[in-house]
Amino acid sequence: MRPIQSGLPWCERIGVLTAAASLLLLSACPPKPSSVTPIASASASNATSSVVPPPPMQLEFPFPMRPGERRFARVKLKRFDLSISVPDPAGWKVRRERSRFALLDHAETTSALVLRVWLESEKMSRKRCEERTRLWRDLPKRGQSISSRHIDTPRGFDTKVDVGFGLSKPGEPLSGYVMAFGARARRCFAFVFTTSASGGDAEQKIGDRLALVQSRSLEGIRVQRATELGPGRGGRP
Repeated sequence: MRPIQSGLPWCERIGVLTAAASLLLLSACPPKPSSVTPIASASASNATSSVVPPPPMQLEFPFPMRPGERRFARVKLKRFDLSISVPDPAGWKVRRERSRFALLDHAETTSALVLRVWLESEKMSRKRCEERTRLWRDLPKRGQSISSRHIDTPRGFDTKVDVGFGLSKPGEPLSGYVMAFGARARRCFAFVFTTSASGGDAEQKIGDRLALVQSRSLEGIRVQRATELGPGRGGRP
């Protein structure tokens, strides 16, 4: 895997990518070590100390990298009139089953993506769109929150995105999620990304994946046309 340059831990990286939530994120990050070296008292010595900044952290791209392949590619979901940019495009598989939602899986990182834009018969809200989605799909409950904010995705939608760690029992892999639900008049939008990892660096891996998927996949979604398939034509949940 190819390293990428970053001088911030993952929780602050999400804060940079989501500026509106940066104050919330910084409170969850560990304190930064001071980069200033104390200077000896002038009465004790006339010498001064030079300030040497710490080297930038080396963070690995949080998805597998394959020789000769791009880090990102846009996937067109024709049946749902959507397109989405995904990391490690060769690692994602679109489920061929008939469903109301587009379903994508990334086996190597135990990640999954559920998304849809659809048209209802009455005016909707974010809350009602989420309730309708949970009726059709088994989605994770919100756990330890990292950030929560409003975004204009897809364009013109009143969408709220929540990023956090899932509710895991002792001994289970650590999990994380990016969940976004939005509404615009009679239209609904649902985006749920889940991922998990084990080991001492699980928190770092998950945090990096969440930051990347939120900034590149969620906020880069494109709706291909104004009218989407209604909920009654999607088949199984």
